[in-house]
Amino acid sequence: MAMNPIQLQRGLALLEFQQRYGSEAACERALRAALWSHGFGIVDRRRRVGSGI
Repeated sequence: MAMNPIQLQRGLALLEFQQRYGSEAACERALRAALWSHGFGIVDRRRRVGSGI
């Protein structure tokens, strides 16, 4: 049988994925850290405004 390209992708093993992101809360924490590591805000010309997400 030919190798499927998806089988050759790098990434996490299922067990490791479940340990990192096994709950909705853990997944949300990881997403927030990845997207908004410095908080979420709108940059104004004079000052930074926004929330502390």
